[in-house]
Amino acid sequence: MKNVLHFFSICSSWKTGRWFFSASILLLLFSLFSPGLALRHIIVPQADFSRNGWWMHFYEPSHPVGIEGYKTFIPGGQYMALNPDFKKTRGYLIWDVPVGGQYCFNLVARENAALSIDGKTIARLHKNNLPIQRIDTWVSLTKGRHIFQVQLDNSTGTGGFSVGMMIPPRMNNRDLQGADVAVPLLRNLDSWWFFLKFLHNGKPIFWFFSIFFMLCLLLPITLKNRTVSVLLTVAVALAPALFLPVTIQREPYIGKMIHQELQKIKPDFVFIGNSMLLSRINDSHLEQLLGGKKVYSIVNFGGLSAIHYLSFKYLFLPANITPKKVFIFFRSNQFIRPKMRTTDQLALKTIQRLTPAPDTVFEQIVHGRSRSIIDIVYDNLISIFPVAATQEKIRSKLSNLALFMASIWHLDDGHIAKKQQSILTQANKRFSFTSGSLRADIDTESKQKNSDKNSYDFKNRVADSFLPHILQLARNKNISLVFIRVQDRPAENGAIPDPPELQAYMRDLKTYLTEHNALLYDFTGDPELPLSVYHDGDHIKDQKKYTELFFRRVGDFLK
Repeated sequence: MKNVLHFFSICSSWKTGRWFFSASILLLLFSLFSPGLALRHIIVPQADFSRNGWWMHFYEPSHPVGIEGYKTFIPGGQYMALNPDFKKTRGYLIWDVPVGGQYCFNLVARENAALSIDGKTIARLHKNNLPIQRIDTWVSLTKGRHIFQVQLDNSTGTGGFSVGMMIPPRMNNRDLQGADVAVPLLRNLDSWWFFLKFLHNGKPIFWFFSIFFMLCLLLPITLKNRTVSVLLTVAVALAPALFLPVTIQREPYIGKMIHQELQKIKPDFVFIGNSMLLSRINDSHLEQLLGGKKVYSIVNFGGLSAIHYLSFKYLFLPANITPKKVFIFFRSNQFIRPKMRTTDQLALKTIQRLTPAPDTVFEQIVHGRSRSIIDIVYDNLISIFPVAATQEKIRSKLSNLALFMASIWHLDDGHIAKKQQSILTQANKRFSFTSGSLRADIDTESKQKNSDKNSYDFKNRVADSFLPHILQLARNKNISLVFIRVQDRPAENGAIPDPPELQAYMRDLKTYLTEHNALLYDFTGDPELPLSVYHDGDHIKDQKKYTELFFRRVGDFLK
């Protein structure tokens, strides 16, 4: 005890304590900035950008193989099965990140595997009874070059891995490959990786010592002044909550990445839609047809009018650009059915990615409630205190455990999918701690048939939809809107599914849009859209041919 008090007295002495504090600050700064310098000036200059993929290092041979080590190049996007002669492998790759922001990476493997970036492990898989495993994780990356490492164990001889990523806004998976990927060829790369890993793991320690020695220097002041003592105590208590990142309560907001791209490209025309848009418009081909004018598509798979509203408000408008036109693709009568696809798990994740915070208009239309001051304060507290968000993570884990235990007798994934509702019901009955939180994740409104005549009553339902808010936002920013109705898939006999109620709806919609200075084009009944041009559902086979058709039909809107 005397030794501890003696140590505190030394640290609290200005003559000696300042040296401890200065040393810890220098170490903290060294751990923060030296990895970037080493990456840019030592590792990257030795990279080969003519080989776009992974530089694999095999080690720990299972039996004498006559060589000390083995290295090989694996092209990006190619799934690798580990050589059974070796128990372990690690691979390195450099990716030149085009835009800083949040990226979602996925690691797929058949054995124990780990994925790391710049010395930090971001994903880890452990071998289980499943034939293949996958984990998705969000990472914030700055613009520029970053080094990736993948490690794989192969104790059973069935190893293999692939690394992919989902890039906003489409969030469709693609392998980590392309011209912006390179192979790092530095000879002592493992040593430099250990250096990066050591500095990353050392940051919390150096941070702790910086805080500790600073408090020691302030100790004499706090002993003399009670008010200062209380304030410092509160500050120390808040420090972890203020600086620890919050990554567990919601999907990251992707808007900042889209804003940067829009400001960089400054497109003449912006398109907003879901897979109907993606299967119909080829941005680069349309740019050629337009003589070099820029085009940018914001695609959110499965999104309907609520997602279009959020995309327009939070992905497009904050970029502060004024294109010649913004096109919004839609089907049928979705604009007066605003709750469609807003409550299933996929939609909830998409909504969180599109919004930095809960949107008041969305909450009122979809959930029938206005956000109070208490709700806003609570959201801000959650963003400041990560500990408060862990309850949602724990609840999710308990729910997943309950579902697993209730369905453990079903081994076939397809059978589980078919029986999901009954399994969820049994899980809720068996495990009271879930409080009925497990859901089938099916949007009931999405299941309603369009035969309901009330669902076509545009005049009486438009006020409760997102359409007036989209038009108002466009008016406020002087944005010219064009709404494009895509044709539904024709029947086998070539008939177009366009009942009288829907035709009346479209007439009312066109009148309403015209009154609000917006345009409408309906592709329904186009002679160049027979059943043969469709792929699956309402998607189109040939994206470029449809782009050419679009250019011919709406050319007046593209001037």
